[in-house]
Amino acid sequence: MRSVFLLVCLLIAYGSLYPFDFHAMTAGDWELLLRSWRGRTIRSDVLSNIVLFLPFGYFGVLAWGRRLWLAALAVLLGAGLQLLQLYLPSRDANLLDVAWNLVGAGAGAALAMLPLRRVPFLAQRFRQGQVFLLLLLGAWLCYRLLPFVPSLDWQEIKDSLKPLLLHPRLSFVDLLRNSTGWAVAAALWSALWQGRYALRWLLALAALVFALEVIIVDNTVSAANVLGTVLGIGLWHGLRRMPRAHGVLGLLLLATLLLAGLAPFALRAEPVAFHWQPFYGFLGGSMLFNIIALFEKIFLYGSLL
Repeated sequence: MRSVFLLVCLLIAYGSLYPFDFHAMTAGDWELLLRSWRGRTIRSDVLSNIVLFLPFGYFGVLAWGRRLWLAALAVLLGAGLQLLQLYLPSRDANLLDVAWNLVGAGAGAALAMLPLRRVPFLAQRFRQGQVFLLLLLGAWLCYRLLPFVPSLDWQEIKDSLKPLLLHPRLSFVDLLRNSTGWAVAAALWSALWQGRYALRWLLALAALVFALEVIIVDNTVSAANVLGTVLGIGLWHGLRRMPRAHGVLGLLLLATLLLAGLAPFALRAEPVAFHWQPFYGFLGGSMLFNIIALFEKIFLYGSLL
């Protein structure tokens, strides 16, 4: 675990200092940095800084236990990276990011200290191997419900429902992704909660997810979402009685990943560049959308495994 913790620290530094185009500081950079703690940061930056240091706290506690110096190290690492970003014209150094980094490290440490095996109810309810299934379902919920910011503004609610009520278009790839995703979620659910009311609770979860998507900002409900839910849950309900149901579902998930990854199957005139840098596609554009895509990939590829 100590080697994993060191690797996490290196990846945090890599993600914070990429693309490594160091230049001399310009006049006023120090003053801007010192005043940055009074400023405001956008929601996606806050979320990305918290998520960035979650593995730091998680693997730090697993490797070293509860140590106060881990919190001090998180502050030093975050502050040091912000200082180095002063020499990167493509990055914006902000002292508030250090505070959010510390929040992320604390949240990761709290996850590592969850007494799952010491609570009698959870110990009876979930075996150790089922924790992986819980993490996959958690990644799926994060993918569906990010950024977790509700709004009861009527215009926001109408905007969420427009793709379903005013523009009900169906794309085969979107329908396939939604159907397979819900079928996988149903399979994970049935592996965790077995009983006569498992299907009813699954349907209640689906209804809750849609209700939350309507009121959470930057989320929409489409025809592919709704129809995919019905088809996915129905598909697993029919497959689960087969002797090799999980194998069939695994093949369907693999086919879905291939089709969704290659759609719309239009060849380019010139091939695009291939990049060896890890997470290269996550280093540009909206950090919120990048994090959502990351949780989706964790759910899909983790479920395939």
